[in-house]
Amino acid sequence: MASTTISSLALWDAARVSMSRTQNQVGIASQEVTTGRHYDVGIALGTDTSRAIDGRVIMADMNAITAMNGVVGERLSAMQASLTGMLGLARSLFAEAAQAGHAGVDRELFVQSARSKLETLQSLLSVTSNGSYAFSGTNSLTAPVADYLGDPPSAARSAVIGAFTAEFGIAPDDPAVANLTGDQLKNFWGGSYASLFETPAWQSAFSNATGDAITFRIGPAEYASYSTSANDAGVRNLYSALVAVIDAGTSEMSAEAFGALAGLVAGAAGSAAADIARSQGALGETQGRMTDANKRMETRLLALEKVVGGLEGVDQVEASTRLNSLTTQLQISYAVTARMFKLSLLDYI
Repeated sequence: MASTTISSLALWDAARVSMSRTQNQVGIASQEVTTGRHYDVGIALGTDTSRAIDGRVIMADMNAITAMNGVVGERLSAMQASLTGMLGLARSLFAEAAQAGHAGVDRELFVQSARSKLETLQSLLSVTSNGSYAFSGTNSLTAPVADYLGDPPSAARSAVIGAFTAEFGIAPDDPAVANLTGDQLKNFWGGSYASLFETPAWQSAFSNATGDAITFRIGPAEYASYSTSANDAGVRNLYSALVAVIDAGTSEMSAEAFGALAGLVAGAAGSAAADIARSQGALGETQGRMTDANKRMETRLLALEKVVGGLEGVDQVEASTRLNSLTTQLQISYAVTARMFKLSLLDYI
């Protein structure tokens, strides 16, 4: 008759393997209850896995586009706010210039107002969004315009004073400016002075901005662009009007010449207001397209979330029941194993 040995080590090892398997199943069930998704989507879905992956790739792409639209939207909103401020400056300057042509106007007050407006304009143009200058175009790490009134004199101011001196043979603050006629001022305005605010002189002396269109993706297959910058016609017209009041000999010229200058400034301010309003409209159109694209993506994302959720989702009631059952089973295994470890031959001798 053969004898058979019973190894307590074998019993303990079998219990250990069983508990390890149960612990792993508890972890899987716990994650499915928490996330609402299959622990291993590939095993659960089989050939349908590619559908879930494709859906998630599309969702990730649209979420990234939506986030970028938010960044660009902040930039465009900041630009719109600045353009609104510039429009107010242009309208105010127009009103002041129209009034300045009348006798008895305090010219020094007119000049000081122009200096204040120019400083405000430079501040509005230097607005930043997410660390970049909004009105600098693609050259967004550089301020779009330098300080015109800075010390030492900026390149822009030197160019303006140089053009005046070259035209008339005297500096803008020379008392001899009183001898200039209105026709001479008009010729200067439409000639060498106007050229300072045209390409390439504007970019050379005044502006660091680029006029290139900035194109960005607003949807999976949709793009938008804008080119609003410090090089816009409205900004140039407003700059030319303000600078003329400051550095075209306003304080020294005769009443007749000053009246001509005031009329030219008013005309430039009116043109600036119209141009700035058009820039606002162009930006508004881009903002509208972006808003519509975001709404379309939001609708599509909701649909995709349902499809992917249907593929990857688990029955959380069933998963919870399974988790409870496995937890109970594991607790029983712990109890049985603990009793096995207490067994000893000494108890039977």
